[in-house]
Amino acid sequence: MADAHWVAQTADRVLAVMEASRSAWQMWHVRAEAQRQVRAVDLLAEQTNALVDLLIDEVLQHRSISLVGPGDGIEEPEVLRRSDGSSVYTLAGVDLYTSQRILDAEQRLVTAAGWRDGSAAEHTAVDLALLEMAANGTPLDAGQTASVRVMCTSGARLQLAIAPAGAGKTTAMRALTLAWTQDGGQVIGLAPSAAAAAVLGEQTGIHTDTLAKLTWSLDHGELLDWMAAVGPATLIIIDEAGMADTLSLDAAVRFAVDRGGSVRLIGDDQQLAAIGAGGVLRDINSIHGALQLTELHRFTDPAEAQASLALREGDPGAVGFYLDHGRVHVGDLAKITEDAFRCLDFRPSRRTRRDHARFDP
Repeated sequence: MADAHWVAQTADRVLAVMEASRSAWQMWHVRAEAQRQVRAVDLLAEQTNALVDLLIDEVLQHRSISLVGPGDGIEEPEVLRRSDGSSVYTLAGVDLYTSQRILDAEQRLVTAAGWRDGSAAEHTAVDLALLEMAANGTPLDAGQTASVRVMCTSGARLQLAIAPAGAGKTTAMRALTLAWTQDGGQVIGLAPSAAAAAVLGEQTGIHTDTLAKLTWSLDHGELLDWMAAVGPATLIIIDEAGMADTLSLDAAVRFAVDRGGSVRLIGDDQQLAAIGAGGVLRDINSIHGALQLTELHRFTDPAEAQASLALREGDPGAVGFYLDHGRVHVGDLAKITEDAFRCLDFRPSRRTRRDHARFDP
């Protein structure tokens, strides 16, 4: 039954979904999730629409914080206002919202990034690790070398390294792990997904797990052995940090720091993420700076490497490279989608088709 208690509980669930998937949301995101929640209630169509609108109002007006800046002080006449009182010169549904929990988590992460009282590896351990990597046929470039040195010796409790795709973060993390463990510490890896955690473990040889496993264990008071072993000599690498939600990052960093450990975030602040972490990564970079891996190793053509970096930064001029090399094709949306599935030899499952049909900007 959709009574006042149900509305309050459901609004809380909708807000929790918003917080777990993005650091800021619009009315359309809330509407999409409210519609999913209302499906469980047996109501007439007109009642369903009214209930969805009620949930949207509960989430946005009573549980969210508006990120809209102050107005320009200009009051449009009545003829230039919509039925809800908004100006016809504003776009409906584009206002951004967040929550106090997200703001608090972001502030804690930014604050932790300024602490320099953590453990640090000896410079000699770093030198030996770099020499060992070179001897084994995987020398580091200048950017990788500088980043590994700083991540090992800075004493930072929380440090960010920005690594675009193809910038050699795997090699850097192997060297970081080698230096830290040879100096007597332990390294643990975390990632937003099980697949990413497995790849991180294979690439570095360290124990890895998911952020979700850590946050679930903390919520339920059931620490696994590797969690209980975290201490001052522990370095936690969080890979694909740009894909993680802010609350999970905050929980992981607080856990590590409270036990005396240190954290290194490896990610891309330009990555299309669970809009969750991208914002806080940019905040950390803006306030405390970040290590940068900028030399791409994935491309044999230097021009293509530079084009990919320019495209990552949103430079329209980068499209010229792809146009000149026949990489851009124009066609009907339906036909392009069909061709994409055919090239991938992929047939969407019933769940995939259902999820893609949902309107969730």
